[in-house]
Amino acid sequence: MSTTADNPFASADAWTVSTSLPEGSHVVTIQSVMGSSSANGRPKLELTLINPQGSARDFIPYSGDFLRRIVAPFDAAGIARPQPGEFNPADNYRLSETCIARLVGQTVGIVIKPEADQDGKMWNRVQGYLPASRIDGGADTRGLPAANGTPEQPPPSGQQAKSDIPF
Repeated sequence: MSTTADNPFASADAWTVSTSLPEGSHVVTIQSVMGSSSANGRPKLELTLINPQGSARDFIPYSGDFLRRIVAPFDAAGIARPQPGEFNPADNYRLSETCIARLVGQTVGIVIKPEADQDGKMWNRVQGYLPASRIDGGADTRGLPAANGTPEQPPPSGQQAKSDIPF
């Protein structure tokens, strides 16, 4: 008789594969945001974006003379842009961890398009952020994890979702 000690394969977790979001417009939840530095030492955010169809990662380098890309996720989420005290002007306007954390759990729209790398190979990349309501089909976020990580459930049969009520 075989036991788990005899067969470690019996209890091993299977490897899972995540699916990358394809080219197009998507409503996603910002699952995580990590602040780091780019190769040249400038601040950079790494966002992990998810929805039931898959995930995407976006790397956003920024500095004091190029902030428009970093404010886009804040604007798309409908939350306040970084405020004084949430960034360090002496370090290329690096965002504080508390400021970065405000993005986690937010629902946004993203546009993914192919982009060539330095070798000419094409990769799907996040090209921009917009409010989820601007994605074709509206902001149907049912099934997306809410800020607390629990997927929103569809309304009972015959009832409208709260997001469908026009007031």
